[in-house]
This record gives sequence, C-alpha cells and structure tokens, in this order.
Amino acid sequence: MLRIHFLQHWLNLADPAVEEALYDSRAMREFVDIDLGREPSPDETTICKFRHRLKAHEVGTAAGRSLAFTTIMAAPTMATSCMSMMAIPFTK
Repeated sequence: MLRIHFLQHWLNLADPAVEEALYDSRAMREFVDIDLGREPSPDETTICKFRHRLKAHEVGTAAGRSLAFTTIMAAPTMATSCMSMMAIPFTK
C-alpha cells in the first residue's frame, strides 16, 4: 500500500485513477507487487483509508520523506527511469 501511495504522489494520481492504473499498467502492478491472478488490486476506498491512516500517524513529516527517499533508492531502476525522464529537454 505504501508503494501505491508513492505512485500517487510521483504520478499525481487520484484514488480512482491509481486503482485504474494498477489494472491497466503491468509495470505499476509489478512495482507494487500485485498479481491479479492471486489477489485483486486495492479499490479506491482502501487506498483512501490508507492515506488517511498515514496522515493520522504523521508520516508526511521528515521521517516520512526519509522513508520515501529510502524506497526510491531501493528501486534504482525506477528512480533512474524517472530521473532520465526529468533530464530530457522539451523543445519544439
């Protein structure tokens, strides 16, 4: 669930959008370690409740940012891909 939360922030997705993206994107499912053959993707209500629990436990503080950085570093392939995308200059 925490990885889903990170995806929401990285890709600026609302709860219904991240739920749909998990069904549509194999890469996202693999990142959050969901196998649709074994288990369903969390629905938007579950994702919303999880986010509220994070806020209730103040995970958005400096400790939460540190955890997010650790998770990014644990997935170097994705971090490298994101950094590469941000480094591409957009010109006409």
